[in-house]
Amino acid sequence: AHTHTHTARIMLSFTRAARRLELSATRQLQTRAAVLNQRKRAQQGPKKKREVPSNISIPGPTPIAESLRSSVSPKQVTDANGKAWWLRSAVCLERYPRIIPEKTDLEKQFEGLADRLYTENSRLTSAEIREEAEAKKAAEKEKGKEGSPDMLSSVAFGFEQEDAFVAADRVTEADRTNDTKSLNRCLAEKLYFVVRNKNSDEWMFPACPMDEQETLRKAAERALADVVGESYEVYFFSNCPNACMTSAAEGSKTFFFRSVIVGGNAPISSNKVSDYQWVTKAELEKQVSPSYWESIKRFIY
Repeated sequence: AHTHTHTARIMLSFTRAARRLELSATRQLQTRAAVLNQRKRAQQGPKKKREVPSNISIPGPTPIAESLRSSVSPKQVTDANGKAWWLRSAVCLERYPRIIPEKTDLEKQFEGLADRLYTENSRLTSAEIREEAEAKKAAEKEKGKEGSPDMLSSVAFGFEQEDAFVAADRVTEADRTNDTKSLNRCLAEKLYFVVRNKNSDEWMFPACPMDEQETLRKAAERALADVVGESYEVYFFSNCPNACMTSAAEGSKTFFFRSVIVGGNAPISSNKVSDYQWVTKAELEKQVSPSYWESIKRFIY
């Protein structure tokens, strides 16, 4: 057994030595091949550039969305059928709700049940503590003793403070006067910014055609800035549009971007549009054309 173990160790040592020699020989061959290739390139001289015929043009690097534009007209793209389309960007500017909506009947019933269970299983309320304190004070007064004024005043003060709280009115002055240019209306609903086009007299989102060297997102920002200027602080959700509206009659494709107002409430004065409004979803559906609503309703919620 000892002889077999010794023999196995010797064979393992020979195997490892042969492997090291093989790796060393491989590295030497690779190094020699690299040196020969370097000498060959030095003898051949610098590599000549391939000449391109004058009738062939090589396209250079293009910016984002530049591949969508036609080389003939930067404001158009051509589809697979060879039809050219004008590109436009539009902005859906939103104002989020500022208060919670009114409770439904089911929510009111559940709230009443929860309040009743809480009252039955909770400690005494401030009103019940006050009633007990007044009863105790009356009983002690009959016996010729006065109750603790500090405790009674603190209880009464807490009860008066609770009664003094009055919730703000959910209906604002803009709601009463139906001021659709004010952001301080329909506080429990989301509002959408729409403008009236000077040419067609139709209500729509702010939009404009794309210019050269301009992305869809940049065109959308420019369309909104032309109308609102610095009146609002706006946040765009994404560089990717949310929907596309195709108009075969005009030969145009309009890409819609969602954005939200995060600050500002100054009045808008722009010569780009004839009028503007802040409307709810129900009002928006009635305000715009049916074909326009079909294109935007997928992201209006």
